[in-house]
Amino acid sequence: MRFYISLVIVVIAVGLLVYSGIDASAKKVVTVSELIGGHEPRGNIRLAARVTDEKIRYQTEPGFLLQFSVKDMAGSDAVSVSYHGIMPDTLQAGRDVIMEGDYDGQTFTAATLMTQCPSKYRPPQVPNT
Repeated sequence: MRFYISLVIVVIAVGLLVYSGIDASAKKVVTVSELIGGHEPRGNIRLAARVTDEKIRYQTEPGFLLQFSVKDMAGSDAVSVSYHGIMPDTLQAGRDVIMEGDYDGQTFTAATLMTQCPSKYRPPQVPNT
């Protein structure tokens, strides 16, 4: 009997862990238009956007601060972004990014920042001999 009770407790615990893992990673990705339009919550947001051509500002003293703007991939709505952390090597204008963070109505404060890798890999050309 003790074995079955222990088994039920283990199955329930594993089920709760799986549910919490799925719930934490299954966030909806919003666009800049949805964010600005106020149709989405303002906290704990996953935002997908494209880095604009405006200057990317990076400060290393007294702490790491990265500031840039993003826009919709297909639209013109833009929002400024503030990120406290090291600038990814692949961050540049025109690059797609996915960020998680909070929006205060003016600035999106990113807690995490992921950039898309370049999609057009070309192997080095071997000269004909």
